[in-house]
Parts: sequence; C-alpha cells; structure tokens
Amino acid sequence: VVSICVALYIILDLHLNLSDHGAFHSIHACCGYITFSLLVLTFLGGFIHFAIGCGSNELRRNFMPYHKRLGAFTLLCGYATTLLGLAKTVKESQMKMGQLIAGFALWTMLGVMFTLIKFAEKKPEQQPYIPTDIEDPDDQTDDDDQRL
Repeated sequence: VVSICVALYIILDLHLNLSDHGAFHSIHACCGYITFSLLVLTFLGGFIHFAIGCGSNELRRNFMPYHKRLGAFTLLCGYATTLLGLAKTVKESQMKMGQLIAGFALWTMLGVMFTLIKFAEKKPEQQPYIPTDIEDPDDQTDDDDQRL
C-alpha cells in the first residue's frame, strides 16, 4: 500500500511539476490512471472480503472468480501501459533495449493469459448422483442393452 501511494505521488509530481503539458495529455497517462484505479478497486475488494472477512462464506466464494479476473485484467492493463510508455519514450539509439523490454512484457502477458486459460476452473464440481424416491436404486438394468 505504501509503495503504491509513493508511486502515485511520484507520477503526479512528474506530470504536474516537471512536465510542461500536464497530466492526461497522452494515451499512456490515461491508461496509467485507469490501471491505477483498477488496482485500487481490486485491492479494496480483496481486502474487504478476504482480509477483513466481511460477508458470508458464500459471498466470498462467489466473489473469488471475479476478483481473480479483475486482478488478471489489471495486470494486463499494467503491461499495456508499460508498453505505451516505452513506445513513447524510446529513442532511435535505445531501440535494442526498448525491443528487449517490449518483448519481455509481451511474453509475460502471453504467459499470464496462457496460465489463466489453462488452469481456470472450467467446470463446476459435479455432485454425486442421488436417486429420488420414485427411482429404484436396485434397478441396475441398462436400457441400451435390452433387446426386443
């Protein structure tokens, strides 16, 4: 939390005091503020539901997938904002280093997306079959095997 506040202070100080065109003057700045807002929302949602423990267990269980998705989306927005800032500031003489950093960010984004797709829970837990009162649990005949 402290590092996020310090980072926001440094960014605002750079944009407002050291820059001659102010904040919100580039796509990188707008995406950065949106990413920061998403980060704060993700943190507050997780802190309220999981750290403090507000709400029932069912509410927390239902909130968890949305919290994970919002966190992953925030991470990808952060990478995109980094790439936008890199594209804005890299000069011709620094192109090799800029390409290296951009490649690293893109590979990391692909890794995060692959991990989310591969290990996401795709099916809910299957409940065991419990016969009703109408059904006969001893009836083991398979209708497909019967011949006329």
